[in-house]
Amino acid sequence: MLKKKIWPLIIIAICSIAVNGQTLLDQKVSLFCDNLPLENALFQLIDQSDIALSFSNKIIPSDKLISCTFADQPLRSVLEFLLGGTSLTFKEVGLQVIIIRNQPSLQQYTLSGFVRDQDSGENIVGAVIFDNSLEIGTYTNEFGFYSITFTEGEAHFTFSNLGYEPVQVDFFHSKNQRLDVTLKPAWLQPVVVNFYQDSFFINRSANMYDLNMRQLTRMVSLGGESDLVRSVFTLPGIQTGADGFGGLSVRGGDIDQNLFMLDGVPVYNAMHGIGLFSIYNSSAIRSAKVLKGSFPARYGGRMSSVWDVQTKEGNKEKVKGEVDFGITSAKLTIEGPLEKNKGSFFFSGRRALFDFYSEPISRRIRGNKGFVTYHFEDLNLKLNYDLTHKDRLYLSYYVGSDDYDDLRTLDWRIGDTTSTVSDSEKVDWGNTIASLRWNHIFTEKIFGNTTLTYSNYGYSSEDLIDLLVSNTSDTLNRDVFLQLYASSIQDVSIKTDFDYAKFSKHKLKFGAQFIHHRFSSKIASFEEAQRIDFIDRDTIGDFSNQPLHSNELEFYLEDEMKISDLFSANIGIRLSSLQVLGKWFVLPQPRLLFTYAPSVSTSLDFSIDRMTQFLHLLSPSRLGLPKDLWVTSTALAPPQNSWHFAAGLNQQLNRGYSLGVDLFYKRLYNQLFFKAPIDEINTISWQNQVSVGKGKSFGAEFLIQKQGEKLGGWFSYTLSKSNRRFPEDINFGKDFPIKLDRRHNINLQLIYKLNPQWDLATGFTIASGSYYSLPTQEYSVVIVDGIPTQINPVPIPEGVNNRKLASYHRFDISTSYQLKGKSFNHSLKFGVTNVYNRLNPLFRTLRAEYNEDGALSQQFVEVSLLPIFPSLRYAIQLE
Repeated sequence: MLKKKIWPLIIIAICSIAVNGQTLLDQKVSLFCDNLPLENALFQLIDQSDIALSFSNKIIPSDKLISCTFADQPLRSVLEFLLGGTSLTFKEVGLQVIIIRNQPSLQQYTLSGFVRDQDSGENIVGAVIFDNSLEIGTYTNEFGFYSITFTEGEAHFTFSNLGYEPVQVDFFHSKNQRLDVTLKPAWLQPVVVNFYQDSFFINRSANMYDLNMRQLTRMVSLGGESDLVRSVFTLPGIQTGADGFGGLSVRGGDIDQNLFMLDGVPVYNAMHGIGLFSIYNSSAIRSAKVLKGSFPARYGGRMSSVWDVQTKEGNKEKVKGEVDFGITSAKLTIEGPLEKNKGSFFFSGRRALFDFYSEPISRRIRGNKGFVTYHFEDLNLKLNYDLTHKDRLYLSYYVGSDDYDDLRTLDWRIGDTTSTVSDSEKVDWGNTIASLRWNHIFTEKIFGNTTLTYSNYGYSSEDLIDLLVSNTSDTLNRDVFLQLYASSIQDVSIKTDFDYAKFSKHKLKFGAQFIHHRFSSKIASFEEAQRIDFIDRDTIGDFSNQPLHSNELEFYLEDEMKISDLFSANIGIRLSSLQVLGKWFVLPQPRLLFTYAPSVSTSLDFSIDRMTQFLHLLSPSRLGLPKDLWVTSTALAPPQNSWHFAAGLNQQLNRGYSLGVDLFYKRLYNQLFFKAPIDEINTISWQNQVSVGKGKSFGAEFLIQKQGEKLGGWFSYTLSKSNRRFPEDINFGKDFPIKLDRRHNINLQLIYKLNPQWDLATGFTIASGSYYSLPTQEYSVVIVDGIPTQINPVPIPEGVNNRKLASYHRFDISTSYQLKGKSFNHSLKFGVTNVYNRLNPLFRTLRAEYNEDGALSQQFVEVSLLPIFPSLRYAIQLE
């Protein structure tokens, strides 16, 4: 019975919904007109149909006459007939129908071109192109090219970059067009961008620093020579050992997890002088970006950071040169046109001068019982030529090498018998890289770059302990302990990248890369040689040591998008694969970065990324200088991978101040650690002497910057922790910190402009001490009748990184003078590094010493590198 009562109600409800769902435009109307003006016909429609029709008399054409007969037809059909052939349309708004002008669909066109330096003609990397009224913008890629698609109409774009005076271009955008713009250098003056002051030293964005090298040269520096990597050491999230020793750790990563690039080519060791300087010659740098832990999909191969450095292309207008020399090094730079406005060349060579005074000084300190000598040299060469207005070729070449030699000798005499112990360490390393690039503008929306590259990194070291016992008539005994380390990695690759700017709110990047690696590595020892001079040291440990080859193939897709006025994102995917020893590894790497910018001075960002790398850097040495052995991932040593989470705040404050805060958390997998003791290994057998583990790191980073006409600089603080865990065979299965796990790190860098010619700069650093392990073996000396006669290796069981060096702190000061002339520019810089002579320990090592009784024993010694050190540098530049 209840069902019979409900059914009529349901039918009535359905009918009611159907009636209510009918729109005004579906309502049936009737209309009869005979040669009436359109306005009159519309009024007649209102009268005859009782329709709420609204329109403005001003938009109704007076010359259109209507003749029609409609009976019970939808209002929609009637209006389409009446308004046909006019620029009018209609739509339903609430309880009425309104007639409005038909808005024409505006076309979208693309603006593209290059941004160049007005003085040199070089392309500018990272220049910002922005229209505040349209609230759209983009930036130039690493070749100075930009492309942006937007709706036709008036446009007012401002072209700007750190260190340049901004330029505004006003035009009517009605077609695809190319617009090349030149910017004038601001000659070290602060630049206002986007209506608020950016730092003229560092432009900070989500997980990235864009560095202005022209300004950083004014800051305090070792020997007066500015260095990119040492400058970045003062920024949050970047940890290093004392005076740069031991590499660098970014957000708790290991030293092999940093991708150093020079003109797009990976560099396997970017440091000179065990960290004192980098391979990046400041005279050769055109642009430099450092990305921490979370980077777009176009970057791959490492897990912690990317150092994207582009070298200068050379002046297209005229020949220029620079001579730059000081206490630490001497440099010569020449650049000029190959053909005016078509191509240019750039050359810069540098040679360290340490060996000219390190050897005589160390001989005097050691009483002619040994010496220390060291020097490095490098060379940058770059050629480029415009084949057409759409095609350009680049040829880049770099070669650099380091040589370090440390010899100590000890003598002990009893009667006519002399016992001599010599302990020497020789280390050599160097990079050679070359690249050939082809840039092509396929359309105004598509820019392509194809690169062929070659890279070769070689490392070798020799540790020799030599014991010689002799008298006036004969050599009684000679014992030798020789240990060799050697590693080389050669790469040949081809890479193609595309920038695609078809959509106004999307900037797409995609590409692929193929890399062929050739690895060779060994650790070899030789004991008790009677005649060390007869040993062919280069062949020790080479028996059955064949090179290992592997191949990498990678693809990526990246979309930098504007979601709304407040939200933007960079979303990408990188697919990496490795073929080695008959096995394939395929690993996807998603990259997500979201930014919320409620105002022009405030932005918040959050990122989550998966990183993968197929390379490992093994360091069997736990004490003294590091030993570099690059190896590839295998089935026994799987590829490293990590998950990285970060959140950050950027806030522009009043009076030229800005604040940056970042929080990060990272999990690392498939980390490798050499087991002990280390026997002889080769390119393949090292797999059997490593343990596979995992790690994590987390922390907070703070950066306060100041920009002003007189005073500038920054304050940074890093609070972080990073540890590793391996199976029971390493540190008994317990967590241990990495060497560069420095809990607190504080840096203050300031510069004050005294007048247009003089600057005064200061820098102060204080950080927790780094960790170290005791050696896995030492050497005992057998004494017979008071005379050392034999050396025996003795294993030492010990934990990992359970010792800590003293805290590090240093204060530097410098002043510089700039004089700009008609034909020549002069600069003079002098100051003092480590003003109060703090002997910060680099590392601890074992050294043999004779005691008062003539007994030879080994003792721990702290090694420091930089005492109070004067800085003096002069440069002259031909304009």
